[in-house]
Amino acid sequence: MQDASRLVQSLSGIERVYAIGFGEGARHLHLIPRFGNDPDIEAWKVADLYRMVMDGSRAPAPADQVAAVQPMPIFIGVDPRERAAINVLFDSLTQLSSTPLAITPMLTPQLEKQGGSLLAHP
Repeated sequence: MQDASRLVQSLSGIERVYAIGFGEGARHLHLIPRFGNDPDIEAWKVADLYRMVMDGSRAPAPADQVAAVQPMPIFIGVDPRERAAINVLFDSLTQLSSTPLAITPMLTPQLEKQGGSLLAHP
């Protein structure tokens, strides 16, 4: 997890990376970038906003504001053995996001060739 977080930080120039597990059945984490000058994503607030939009207690962002936003960089560790899960994740992200996304898959074999790893398998 630390290697993945450091990689996201070095590629995107962000201040911090938070790992969030929503506990919705699938065993995975979401790596959420934190930009120091954006108060809307301080600490875990992004998870709270996600839940409020999903339960209808908060409206999604207006379409004109979304169009003006730069894509949010999202880096996802991908194990090629879990293709169905990653397809569900990509679809969920694009269907539920209220902001444009720039999704970058990081394939485990490619990372391992560079001396890193996202997943530990027995």
